[in-house]
Amino acid sequence: IKTLEIQELERVEINLSDSGVSEGYLVVGDQLRGLPIGSTLDTEKGIFYWQPGPGFIGEYNFVFIRTDEVGRNVKRNIIIHIVEGKGTHR
Repeated sequence: IKTLEIQELERVEINLSDSGVSEGYLVVGDQLRGLPIGSTLDTEKGIFYWQPGPGFIGEYNFVFIRTDEVGRNVKRNIIIHIVEGKGTHR
């Protein structure tokens, strides 16, 4: 599991270094949900982009799935921890 920490409103670009990534999900509890608003998964290049909007604070767990050369699904888990940005007042 790879963990990244970013500040609120910071853009994320993750090279999954696997062309052939075919699916990506946000993991909530034991459920797989669609990727969040502001995100894109470029399946050809294997790159996940996300521009979290205001109010996205805390830990977000993602799973990305690709099929390897022998037909098995290979999962890659990434956790993005978003902290309140400097100068952000609540």
